[in-house]
This record gives sequence, structure tokens and C-alpha cells, in this order.
Amino acid sequence: METFKNIFENLKEQLKNAWAAQQESALFIAIKEKFEGLPPMAQKVSVWSLMTFSILIIMWWPLSNLLTANDLNVSFEEKRQLLRDLVRIERDLASAPNVSSPPAPTALKSQFDQRIAGAGVLPEQILGQEIPESPYFGTNQRGYQYKISKLTIRQAIDIAYELEHADPSLKLSSFSVTADAADPHYYYTTFKVINFAPKIAAGFSSGALADALKKSGSNSKSAPAEDKQEE
Repeated sequence: METFKNIFENLKEQLKNAWAAQQESALFIAIKEKFEGLPPMAQKVSVWSLMTFSILIIMWWPLSNLLTANDLNVSFEEKRQLLRDLVRIERDLASAPNVSSPPAPTALKSQFDQRIAGAGVLPEQILGQEIPESPYFGTNQRGYQYKISKLTIRQAIDIAYELEHADPSLKLSSFSVTADAADPHYYYTTFKVINFAPKIAAGFSSGALADALKKSGSNSKSAPAEDKQEE
């Protein structure tokens, strides 16, 4: 206690000496003379302005820390709510019944061929090819395309119906008919059947997300206290 008192007295003495030295400086004397030359009202305004400026300087540091802490707290609450929502969604998905993925159209090619043959089409009239898989609004679009020549309108309609109804997941997305230049009684046709398979992001883990959010929060200057475990 005595040591602290001595330090305080030394600091007080040093401040007095520094103030006395400043009073003897040319700058201080010039400012003092200008201040004393001001009207009384201007002197009061100058004193109050200096006091206000000093208070703002003193209060700036705690106020800036308070604003920063408030921003960090808001960010923490948003991330915590996001994490809760994701954990709830993962829990709901885990309890939901599994939805089987529909068969790829290429796996149904044998059925397609049988139904096309049943419409009286010869193998040499048929040109089939797989359509590359592509993403489509959170799913994988898969398809198969047939180009068949020398068909009648009746055959084309029957084949279109058979292809779309080979499996409940299939959809006939394209059906074009062009008259055969050599014989207008026959047509060159194109059929495109597709279906969609669910596309679920691999490696999703609420625990991994929680670790990422914690790491993000630890990079800040300060972090709010950990919230109590949700009941």
C-alpha cells in the first residue's frame, strides 16, 4: 500500500512539473493571451467546447468497445439461431422415411426396346443414346433419347405413350415429328424421356458446421459467454 502511495505521489509531482513547464512555453503563453483577449461569452464557449471535446475523447474508447461488443453479440445470436435451425432440420430429415431414388432411364432401356418393338419397329430404324446427367434445381436430371425413322403417326403416338409409362418416375420431355422427304406417309421422330434423382450434399454434418461457427467466433476480438444448453 505504501509503495502504491509513493508511486501516486511521484506521478502527481511529475504532472505538476510538466504543467508548470507547459505554462512557461511560448505556445501556451500565446494561447493564454488570445484566450484572455476574447469576450467573456467567447471564453465560456471555448471552455465548454474544450470540456466537451475532452469528454468525447475520454469516452470514445469504452463507447467503441461497447459498440463492437454489441455487433459481436448480434452476429453470435444470428449464427446460434442458424445452427439451431440446421440441427432441427437434420433431426427432421433423420426421422423422415427414406425416399428411394428412381431408376436411371438407361437402366430401363430393355423395357423401352421391348415396347418399341411391340409397336412394329425394326432395330435398324432405331438410334438410341444416353443423355448426360445434369444438375437441375437440387436434383440430377437423367435421360435417354430415341431417334426412330419410318414411323406412322399412329406408331409415333403409341411409342410416346409407352415410353412415358414405362416407369412412374419418367416424363416425356421432348417429342418431335418430321415428315420423311422420300415418303410423306412416314415420319422421322425423336423421343426424349427423363427423370430426376435427389441430389443431397455429401458430408453434411451439424457438428462440422458447429465447429466452423465456433472457429469463426474465436477470430473476433471478444466473444459472448457460451449460452446454456437448449432444453
